[in-house]
Amino acid sequence: MGDPHPTTSETKRWKIESWNRTQILTSERVEEIQQELGVTTLPDQLFEDCYLRMESEGIKFDFSAVAAIRCARVSKEEASNDPKCMYYDEWKDKKDIKVFHTGLNWTYDARDFTGLATEGLKVREGGSIDMDLLRNTSQPILHFTSVDLYEDDLDDCGTTKLNLKFRCMATFWFVLLRQFIRVDRVQVMIRDVRWFHKFGTREVVLERIVRKKDIKADMSTPTDAAAHNDDSPPLRLYTNPDTFVNTLPIVKQETFTYEF
Repeated sequence: MGDPHPTTSETKRWKIESWNRTQILTSERVEEIQQELGVTTLPDQLFEDCYLRMESEGIKFDFSAVAAIRCARVSKEEASNDPKCMYYDEWKDKKDIKVFHTGLNWTYDARDFTGLATEGLKVREGGSIDMDLLRNTSQPILHFTSVDLYEDDLDDCGTTKLNLKFRCMATFWFVLLRQFIRVDRVQVMIRDVRWFHKFGTREVVLERIVRKKDIKADMSTPTDAAAHNDDSPPLRLYTNPDTFVNTLPIVKQETFTYEF
């Protein structure tokens, strides 16, 4: 079930609160969230008590499931551009199959969600994350959390999972928000959002990277490398994004620096 109570800390004028309690929502709470968002469905596993919230003077962050799923809301026209499941061509012309618009994109892709909860900040393109600081293991970890925000099996046609990792050291904090979406026999995508703040500065750096690849194989394809070609590896190789993220081609990358 996770932690019984939220973890709080305060470092360099930053107030930090995280909770990792993977409690399944009641049906009543599911209906409340659906009404609040104006949608008719939610991911099968949505963890409302898993979150990271941070604030300092002039800036706030809210990494939570409900905040993220707001960014998955789309119009019916926008939903038509979503990746289609492997059976779409087989089903699309059948008269006994009806398509309903739920208010969310089918893969629960949070798209523009970054966790930033403060509007109107001064922002400029560019900036960089201090990789030397990230690799420095000599500093003690003051606050760490790794939480899943939501997950769904896409009607047994794939998987979508949104999670984050956060660590606060003596000189900086760093967030990795990752959404992994696999539509079986269609597409695999990883959307990474990285935030970096070096204490003593009045700015945070945002890096967004989207990696995507079309796939054709299914979960039953052999894992033997000789049994498949590079264009169609078995889906079981696409289960843990940490093991293959750097093999996917980057289709979008951008960096911004926010002042507060």
